[in-house]
Amino acid sequence: MLLMYLQDTYRENDPIFIGELAAKTGRSGAAVRQSLKRLVDRGKLLRFSEGIYYFPKQSRLFWSTPPDMEQIIIRKYIETGEDTIGYYSGLTLANIAGITTQMPAEQCIVTNAEKSRRRIVSIRKRRICLKAPRTAVNQKNKDALSVLDLVGEAFKYTEYDREETEKRLRAYIRGLGVAKASVRACLSYYPSKTSKLLLEMGIYDVLA
Repeated sequence: MLLMYLQDTYRENDPIFIGELAAKTGRSGAAVRQSLKRLVDRGKLLRFSEGIYYFPKQSRLFWSTPPDMEQIIIRKYIETGEDTIGYYSGLTLANIAGITTQMPAEQCIVTNAEKSRRRIVSIRKRRICLKAPRTAVNQKNKDALSVLDLVGEAFKYTEYDREETEKRLRAYIRGLGVAKASVRACLSYYPSKTSKLLLEMGIYDVLA
C-alpha cells in the first residue's frame, strides 16, 4: 500500500517528488500522480507545488506548517538525501562568496538534474535558473567545480575593484578547504582562461 510506504519513508514536511517516488517504486509517473492525488483528496497528504507533496507538520496552534522552500530546492537539485548532484553558481554563488550584495532575482544552480545549458523553472513563485554541469557533480568534486565557476565569472558579478575582489575570493575559498588535487582534476572541463585566473588571482595558493 502506497500510504504505508510513504509513512515509513518520509517524515513530516519531507518533500515527496513524483519522479523520485516513481523510480523508487517502479511505477509510472502518471500512476504515482494519481495515487498521490487520491491521498490528497482523502486529507492524508498536501500538495506543495507541481509534482511535490508532503505530510503536513502540525504547529502548536494546530495549523499545518509548509516545508521550507530552500530545503525543497536543495533536496531536488543539490542534495537528494542519497547523492550530491549540484551546487550554487552564478550570481547566487557570487553573493555567497561576498563579492556582491546584489540578491539574484532567480537562484542559479548547476545540477545533474538538468540537461540543457540554461532553463528557468518555478516552484510556487520562486524562480530558479538551472544549468547542466560541465561534468557530473558528486560529493568529491562539487566544491572544486564551484570554485572554478566562481573564478571564471567573478569579474562579471563583483562590486569591488580587482584587488578587493581577489582578497575576498581568497578568504572565501580558503574557508572551503578545497584540495589542489580536486581542482586540478576538474580544470580540463574549463577554458584556459580559468586556469590563468586561478594563478593570477592567487587562488591556487590558498587551496588545501
